[in-house]
Amino acid sequence: MNRQDCLYHFALPSLPMIHRLTSFLLALVFSAALMPLGAADPDNGKLFAKENLWAWCIVPFDAKKRGPEERAAMLEKLGLRHFAYDYRPQHLPTFDAECEALKKHGISLDA
Repeated sequence: MNRQDCLYHFALPSLPMIHRLTSFLLALVFSAALMPLGAADPDNGKLFAKENLWAWCIVPFDAKKRGPEERAAMLEKLGLRHFAYDYRPQHLPTFDAECEALKKHGISLDA
């Protein structure tokens, strides 16, 4: 098998593969169509309610480079009550201030 044959083999899936993919997609569409309304969301939206959401990865990826107090105030303003502290070595000196600010604003440090 030369290089062109190899590229051709990977670029175009075999016909049986296309049939399997088509069958899978059709089964997925029909099963979704047969599902009663509301069955896909048994909690009626409660799963993604603000009290169930956690702020994650905002310390190292915050474009505004907020400090602990600003970050806790932002979370409180957004209505988020759970916080997962993701950090980089430069953030460790302010960890105690982070804990105090979170407590002051009613934010739970959960992870």
